Amino acid sequence: MKFLTASALSCFITSVIAADCFGQPQTDLAKTYGDAYWDARQKMCSTSASGGGSCEYQKDCTTSSSKTVHGFITLTDNVEFKRWKAGGSGGFKDCWDATDRDIINQCVVGSGQMGGTWVANGQVYQLNSWWSN
Repeated sequence: MKFLTASALSCFITSVIAADCFGQPQTDLAKTYGDAYWDARQKMCSTSASGGGSCEYQKDCTTSSSKTVHGFITLTDNVEFKRWKAGGSGGFKDCWDATDRDIINQCVVGSGQMGGTWVANGQVYQLNSWWSN
């Protein structure tokens, strides 16, 4: 019988619940437009209005934010986070980790992609972003 080491098991578990990234890769996306992603995340996962939250506790929700950069041309990165329950499961206990570690850091920061989806434990989180001018 073969046993997995702790680090191998950790890699396996991380890959199982990692985000699925999508969208055309963008150079320096997180450096230039990152605030909009973190702001939309804060609105979704904070449980209080004083903490910047705008979603009701444990409810399906959509939040949005945007950041405009003026330069040679003016571009706005529009960001939208959605969450909903899958399979009748209750709660959104993984909100902070799913949106931060798994979607923003893996997709936006890591691969520079403008979208991602995370599905686990009866929860679905989806990030969509798009450019406008």
